[in-house]
Amino acid sequence: MKVFGAPRRYIQGAGALDHLGTEIARIAKDAVLVIDPFIEAGHGARIADACAAAGVDLRRIPFGGESSPAEVDRLVAECGARVPSLVAAAGGGKCIDAGKALAGRLGAKVATIP
Repeated sequence: MKVFGAPRRYIQGAGALDHLGTEIARIAKDAVLVIDPFIEAGHGARIADACAAAGVDLRRIPFGGESSPAEVDRLVAECGARVPSLVAAAGGGKCIDAGKALAGRLGAKVATIP
């Protein structure tokens, strides 16, 4: 027997970030984005604009650099009482791992943006 685990939807290609808001809106109307500082500098505004255009209330939280229990605790604290329906993570493996852990802690859906 073979088992293959995969995301429900996988999107790539030129201009994919411009459709990110529409894709997130298919899942949730409010989201937290855990974002690597390098990605924030180059694409943060573009991601935020795409989400705003699709009616998604997006809060960006910078990733602290290490995927650790302390970092996930910090991300939970950053969310405060306003728990998002979806956690998106944009960056490399550590950032995405932290985003997935945050989603698990909050009971939220998850989207990854590598």
